[in-house]
Amino acid sequence: MKIFCLEDNPLVVMHLEMMIEDAGHNCVGTAASFAEALPMWEELDFDLAFIDIDLVDGVTGIDAARWLKDRNRPSCFVTGQSELAKAHSDLVIDIVTKPFDESEVLRVLEMVRS
Repeated sequence: MKIFCLEDNPLVVMHLEMMIEDAGHNCVGTAASFAEALPMWEELDFDLAFIDIDLVDGVTGIDAARWLKDRNRPSCFVTGQSELAKAHSDLVIDIVTKPFDESEVLRVLEMVRS
């Protein structure tokens, strides 16, 4: 599968990329803000986006998830903002709470692949 990571912490991005690739999938893009991701999303083909809620341009992960849902593209929050994520859980297929472990990421990847 092709996965996109919308996350502003480079260490988290590297960790996610490693998990995605170790699971046999491809990370096809990353961005640190919704504004940066938007033009990429209009061009890229991907199966899932992992989205942090609190990004460099503010709490825009929710807007990003809504934008994807409106286009029938699945996303998953990966965030430390668990209460905010739960309040907007209708926008995503799942929520992975930071700090996370590999099993949580693999579970979401398997959910999308099925």
